[in-house]
Amino acid sequence: MTAGASRQRGGVPVVESRSCAFAICLSTAALVERSMHRMIKPSVFCTVLVLLSAGAALPQDKRALESRGEGLLTTSCSRCHAVGRTGNSTHPEAPPFRTLGQRYPVEVLAEALAEGLSSGHPDMPEFRFEIDDVNAIIAYLGSIQVGPPAAR
Repeated sequence: MTAGASRQRGGVPVVESRSCAFAICLSTAALVERSMHRMIKPSVFCTVLVLLSAGAALPQDKRALESRGEGLLTTSCSRCHAVGRTGNSTHPEAPPFRTLGQRYPVEVLAEALAEGLSSGHPDMPEFRFEIDDVNAIIAYLGSIQVGPPAAR
């Protein structure tokens, strides 16, 4: 039987699919539909089940996003800034990125990173990042902040 094909087992449709959550969703929806006590509509139940199964991958996705952000900052900024959880910036006017959250919420940097980030000192180049890169950078920056957060 091919992936996605269906058959019957005990009067309940069984779907063989590469997506376990999808197969469980369809089988459960059929059982709920047959039930006389329909407290939850099958579509709502399926939506919740799929969202919960997707949520299990979120920490791994978050770590991958943060790792990508760290790589982008290391490539673009580590010449002057300390981009990690430890270490000192090599440029005297470049703050360590782990302390940015003490000055302002790091999320406010998103627009500047996308439109072109420059600073008050003349030797900092202007940086502009794509939106997916901005999201990765903000995720990473948020993960390394130390000290009391800035007032929001």
